[in-house]
Amino acid sequence: MARNPGDEDQAGFRDNEYFISIDDSLAAKHTSTYSRFANPILTASISLPVLSASKASATITSTQHWVYADATTAEFGLTLPSAATVAGRSYTVKKIDASANVVLLSASSGETVEGSAYVSIISANEALTVASDGVQFHAVGYFSASNLP
Repeated sequence: MARNPGDEDQAGFRDNEYFISIDDSLAAKHTSTYSRFANPILTASISLPVLSASKASATITSTQHWVYADATTAEFGLTLPSAATVAGRSYTVKKIDASANVVLLSASSGETVEGSAYVSIISANEALTVASDGVQFHAVGYFSASNLP
């Protein structure tokens, strides 16, 4: 049976609507001027959960994405969730202070970040994005303010 533009499909979506799921708790139906089957364009911003950490070690949860690490008073560590439980997810950790204290980003027991048990985030405004392949974390992005013009 042929479908007319604007007809709903079995899931209740019209041709100009598509579904975005970032997390089981975050889902929305968005409208686009394009068909959802041909490169949908997101026209709204997305809010991702934030963790602000300082002074003590912390564990990043599976629902957080942005991590702002303040090591002004002391070096501390952040532990990623198990790569096996967050396949496909990414986390960005940014050191927001100018101290000489290091932020250590560690993998869960028996896992690695770029082949190591941990990576160090050393400089002010340095940021590292890692993503899980279901076995380990890979560095997929890096930012350093010293690289700005």
